[in-house]
This record gives sequence, structure tokens and C-alpha cells, in this order.
Amino acid sequence: MSLLLETRYYYLSFIHILSRNLDAFEGSDDVLNHELSVAASRQIDTNELSIPTGKFVNVAGTPSDFRKSTKIGARWNQTVNLCGSGTY
Repeated sequence: MSLLLETRYYYLSFIHILSRNLDAFEGSDDVLNHELSVAASRQIDTNELSIPTGKFVNVAGTPSDFRKSTKIGARWNQTVNLCGSGTY
């Protein structure tokens, strides 16, 4: 028996997640104190308008590096202007 596994790529956006509380308001007021782990060493690069370019870039050393479980808000201040001027 052979099994064919298909590789799929998904675009994952956390733009609206900050208005949600992942533990249903039990223990924390916002999502910034939640731990996040993402098993991905690369992400899709974006241009100055935050439009995906299709180019993959490494996440190592960036605010997007969640390969080790990290609080979402741990590098919050490093995300200023990542999605355009004056944004987080």
C-alpha cells in the first residue's frame, strides 16, 4: 500500500486576532499574553503596501519567529511599521 501525501501552502494572517481572546476570557484580558508556536522557518515577503510578493524569506531573528513557543506580545514593539507606516 502506498500513501501519497500532498503538500499544501496556506496564507495565515493574524491581523484580526488581537480583538479576540483565545482562552474565552478565562485568565487574561487579551491575546498578547498567549503563547504561540509556529513550525515554520520562512514566511511570504510583502511589499511596502503589505501585498505578498511570493518570495519566501527566513523568519530567524525577526518578530515573526515563533518556532519556539513565545508570548505573542513578547516582540510587539518590534512590529511597528511592518504592515505600513504607523501600524503594528
